[in-house]
Amino acid sequence: MANHIIGLDFGTHSIKLVRIERGRDPQVIGYDEEPLPRLNERPAPAGNATEAGDEFEDAPTQVRHRDDVAGAQGEDGGPPPMPGGPETEAPQNEAAGDDHFGPEDDEPTDDAQSDDEHADDTGRWEAALDRLIERGAFDDDGLVVTFLPNGQAMSIHQPVPFAERSKVENILPHMLNDRLPVDPSKVVYDFQLIESTVEEGAEAVVGFARKEQVGEFLGELKRQHVDPAVLGIPELLLTYALERCAPVDEGTYAVVDIGHEYTRVLVLHQREPAVARSVQFGGHNLTKAIAERFDSTYEQAENLKENHAKILGPEDAPSGNQRLVSDALEQSLKPFVRDLRRTFQSLYARTRIKIDEIYVCGGTSKLGNLPEFMSREFGVPVRRFPIDRIPGMPLQPGDEVSKAPLAMAASAALQQIDGRDEERLIDLRKDEFTYRGKSSYLRSQMVKYGAAAAVLLFLLVGMLFSQKIQMEAQRDAMRAALTQQTTKLFGEPVYTNDKIKKRLTGESSSKKGYIPEMSAYQLYYELASNISQDIDLTISRFEVDVDRNVAQVYGETTSPQAVEQLMDNMRQLECLKDVRQEGELKIKGDSEVDFHLHISSECS
Repeated sequence: MANHIIGLDFGTHSIKLVRIERGRDPQVIGYDEEPLPRLNERPAPAGNATEAGDEFEDAPTQVRHRDDVAGAQGEDGGPPPMPGGPETEAPQNEAAGDDHFGPEDDEPTDDAQSDDEHADDTGRWEAALDRLIERGAFDDDGLVVTFLPNGQAMSIHQPVPFAERSKVENILPHMLNDRLPVDPSKVVYDFQLIESTVEEGAEAVVGFARKEQVGEFLGELKRQHVDPAVLGIPELLLTYALERCAPVDEGTYAVVDIGHEYTRVLVLHQREPAVARSVQFGGHNLTKAIAERFDSTYEQAENLKENHAKILGPEDAPSGNQRLVSDALEQSLKPFVRDLRRTFQSLYARTRIKIDEIYVCGGTSKLGNLPEFMSREFGVPVRRFPIDRIPGMPLQPGDEVSKAPLAMAASAALQQIDGRDEERLIDLRKDEFTYRGKSSYLRSQMVKYGAAAAVLLFLLVGMLFSQKIQMEAQRDAMRAALTQQTTKLFGEPVYTNDKIKKRLTGESSSKKGYIPEMSAYQLYYELASNISQDIDLTISRFEVDVDRNVAQVYGETTSPQAVEQLMDNMRQLECLKDVRQEGELKIKGDSEVDFHLHISSECS
């Protein structure tokens, strides 16, 4: 078993890493963050949020068509119109229905551009991973838990009629045919059952991703000698940190992880996921709103957002520019807040579950006064994720904001501590992508356990050899005693229990010795007892040949008919096989006949 668990969060601006040590009291022993080189930024997609229906949280919002699930960023790919100039009023959307989290359904896409962006991301990640490895952030025996970046892994909620996982496994593929936006044969999926949100049966939270994207991502990591043991769904991976940080198990808590391009939303009700979704909205949209408000470049707007921007409260008395920035941020956040409110309202309509508290994390959660703004909008307590409740993550003054982006990586690492139960884990490393272990760690473990096994094998062989010698000595002694007894009894050694039993019961015999069923005297007595009283008979001699099992009777009677009657009487004895006259009868007179009877006997 690996000593350390490493949680990896592949963000747009940085790679976050948290390392947890296993043991009786697991705790964080290190964390790191490696910035990624900024790409040439483009404006966000037109608009900000999607008008959704009552059940919109079940749909992966970044998917447009069944055959187009490439995890696209959603940008239109145009150049950033940031020429710089005086402050201007940002254009207002004419209708809420025009706002959306992804591109319009009929918007064309540029596959070549997407491929270039993917290649750029790969190069940035490889360089950043190299720097993390050089700093010793990865252990040789560390177990890595991460997820597909750029919204490539998605989740949906599917009601099922059963609460038993084995039954759901049989019917779920057929139910997903109409739910997945891509051919089910082209995706890898896993699911988790929850029962607290439905009255009958259960609800399956299904995580899925395209096999092609999973293979490419694992291949890219393999080139950096990183082989994740678990490939989860980001919004569901937040479960483990939220469980640690939630005040009570019976409550309902939401965590909103706001990144640069994606926001992950998770609602836990009684420690089970009631809502899990990914939204294509993040800090990128806020930067674009600032750039449009001040007619500045994207880079200038990004710098302003990260260093000076905040959302003003009712009691703040800001300058003119601060108010303009705050208004731009609020205007950009409105569609997102509206969408999130509908998520919570839909949950309440279906299950009567109310949110008790909301936690925010992720890079964009560092925006000033964001928790206070969301608390005013939702009417429930909202605060930054209390990451200090994770053992080994104490917060110094000011750390609550700076460590907010580490929540996802910490939760991913906690998965191997709190969520190893197969029924709770959604892992996309299935089928051909199954995790087969860390080669270097396995080699070291194989050497260690192989040496121990060799010592145990040597001791076992020695013990078995000693027992063999003792048992052979006992066998030889018993065989010698048996030889002596059977030779004395049967005239020859007999070793098997079956043969000895047959000898004793008379079912088997030997020329060298036997145990007769009856003695010669007993045989003579039996023969004499069966002879009729009306036969006048004189027996002159009775012989028994024990080697041949033959008896011979010599005597004299009155007539040949008396001899025939005598043989008939003897045949009535069951152990006699054959009774016949040996040779010719000798008739000496009218009432004198000599006979010689040959008897084949089984009586001895």
